[in-house]
Amino acid sequence: KVQPDAISNNIVIDSWAKSGRRDAPERILKILNGMERDFKKGKTNMKPDKYTYSSVIDSFAKCNPSRAGIEGEKVLEQMWDLHRNHGGDKPDDSIYNAVMNAWCESNVKESVEKVEHILQIMEENPNVPNPIRMTYNTVLKVLRNNRNERGGGAKAEKILKKLELLSKDDAQFTPDCYSYTAAITAYGRSSNPEKAAKALGILEGMIDSYKDGNKSARPNIQAFNAALNACAFSMGSRKQRLEAFLITVSVMFLLQEYARADQVTYSTILRACSNLIPKNDPKRDDFAKSVFEKCCRDGQVGTMVLKQLKFAASTSVYESLTGLDHELEVNPKALPNSWTKNVRQERFPKRQYKTQENIENE
Repeated sequence: KVQPDAISNNIVIDSWAKSGRRDAPERILKILNGMERDFKKGKTNMKPDKYTYSSVIDSFAKCNPSRAGIEGEKVLEQMWDLHRNHGGDKPDDSIYNAVMNAWCESNVKESVEKVEHILQIMEENPNVPNPIRMTYNTVLKVLRNNRNERGGGAKAEKILKKLELLSKDDAQFTPDCYSYTAAITAYGRSSNPEKAAKALGILEGMIDSYKDGNKSARPNIQAFNAALNACAFSMGSRKQRLEAFLITVSVMFLLQEYARADQVTYSTILRACSNLIPKNDPKRDDFAKSVFEKCCRDGQVGTMVLKQLKFAASTSVYESLTGLDHELEVNPKALPNSWTKNVRQERFPKRQYKTQENIENE
């Protein structure tokens, strides 16, 4: 008779993790607890490994995010207990990174504080794993996602600069495209009145790093869109908005060398136009017209672009450019195919969790 061991249990855990069921974390946790009990009784082939523990944590992050951070820390402590008292595996950086990501996915008020605390422990406590680039990128992810974090942009920039400093002695810490883009996005979602200039500064630093040989930092369209977003949602005095608009133009020129504009790019530029250029300024219509015509040539006219064009351009200019009634709901299908041919139609349905009831009804 074939007896279960850690490998077979990990296969079952992997199946539960991929099931999409909301009760998957509890099911996996139950398997983990059983493996620990057997290992403590002397069944060495039942010793859970880092995959077992990280699967539990990741499952909470995916299927029950509201509890992910708290449960992730419990699982980490559980792994430490087995290591210290029974000879189990020692938690490595992948486990700590999983816990940090769990806090990120939980999206609760204390997420940033919790992740910063874990990072501090990893940096200062010699008995726990040292942080790696992914660790710092996970902190950047939390700062990027937490819109309510005061000073989130400045904190993200500080983390980015730490990576740049560490990389001078150890290449594994070299910031990548994700690092720079997350920091730019964190500024874009902040209330910092200088966020447009800050975003441009990070983007230019990203380009310099790439030119200096850091191929992992090659700027992509997401980085440029994040910088444009920081410009588009800048607030303040007329002078500050003018500065943000000029930065928008600078980002547009930089983009041409490294990426292809998409629908998000054009809709964000038009959003910047409507927010940063006064309505009574005749240059507003001219700029909106120029952006839309280039968007048409690139085949990127989608719903987002048409909606933003309504805000950016006057009624007469909107109707003359599109041939659509300004008062009617936007309909890209009524436009020439050459205008819309390159639009990526991406849909993101809400995650559907499987329950025992609907599985039985399938």
